[in-house]
Amino acid sequence: MINSCTNNSHKISFSSRNKLIRDADKVCRQVNISLPVFSSTRLDRFRTIKSSQKMRDYLNSLEDKIIRFRIFYINNKTNTLINMINGMKLTKTGNCGEIAEATRAALKMNNYNDVSTFALYAYNPYTQKIRDLDHTVTAINFSIPKNFDIGKETSIVYKDLLKPDKKAIIVDSWAGFVEYAKDCIIRYKTNVQLSAKIGKNDKLMFLPLVPFELGEKELSYLKSKYPDLILKKDSASVDTKIIKSIENTKNFKKLNNIYMNLAKNDEYVDSFLYKNPSKVKKVVFDGFNNIRRIIENMVK
Repeated sequence: MINSCTNNSHKISFSSRNKLIRDADKVCRQVNISLPVFSSTRLDRFRTIKSSQKMRDYLNSLEDKIIRFRIFYINNKTNTLINMINGMKLTKTGNCGEIAEATRAALKMNNYNDVSTFALYAYNPYTQKIRDLDHTVTAINFSIPKNFDIGKETSIVYKDLLKPDKKAIIVDSWAGFVEYAKDCIIRYKTNVQLSAKIGKNDKLMFLPLVPFELGEKELSYLKSKYPDLILKKDSASVDTKIIKSIENTKNFKKLNNIYMNLAKNDEYVDSFLYKNPSKVKKVVFDGFNNIRRIIENMVK
């Protein structure tokens, strides 16, 4: 597994498009803020860190710590996910596998239903060779066939891997991005550790992993223990009923035209329509002048 370091030694960047991805971005950020972890593998590429015997000894001890931590939560058959996340918080260590599971839990805490974890593979269509990239990610809306054999332990072949559909979204808190699965290879080709493993003609393939148990009991505990992983109400899903009521009013077209003239990017549109639905509902029924005045104040 590729291990992680979520401190200031590297810059995490996030991009977003629609509301579903924007909210997943926020969850991704919160995982890295609430569960900051790092390990020897991520630091291993910095020559200056490895220059002294003291630092080499430290990295070795850190690697041993992660191994002991992993043995602890995997061997504990009950509350495995809870033990894992609590261990990440306590030891501040973990790799992409732990981060992917923690991200899956955080997304579930924010009412994302179709969430799974996957191992990442590279497939070359010309040579027909596949390579394990030794990396784990979280995915939203990734359609897994009902008869798919999850947890196969034999050698992985092409037919064991899945291609993402257009709706699948990758949430990679280790690398720090959320992207449609069909486009995320571009992200990985610019990643220091993964780029060396991905060839020019490679395509990304995904192997579903057996998830840790995450039922109502586990979710209830995690929501109580880690409330900061839950997005605030103004960052939650769009109130579609209110938006629909706005669209049905005679002032909506005028409202939209003002937006296009005043707002320079999606930030204003998002802040007005999505983050302040109660204000939107009020101003729509108060009249066009109030709508214009509030928008102008928000853009100033």
